[in-house]
Amino acid sequence: PKMNGWEFLEIYKDLEITQKAKIIIMMLSTSTNPDDIQKAKELEEVTGFQPKPMTSETIRELLDEYFSDYK
Repeated sequence: PKMNGWEFLEIYKDLEITQKAKIIIMMLSTSTNPDDIQKAKELEEVTGFQPKPMTSETIRELLDEYFSDYK
């Protein structure tokens, strides 16, 4: 609640590698600003950028793509 997603990523990317888990960071945003989408694509920590609102189909696709081992 005290920081937005961009602020979180700034702190996260500066963590030591031993402090980072092997995680998938999907940015979920109401923004359709092309600059935000491009900025997310340029950050190696960000796996993808998905606009809101999300449909149940979109959620299923993300789960299938990134979490198929957990079915």
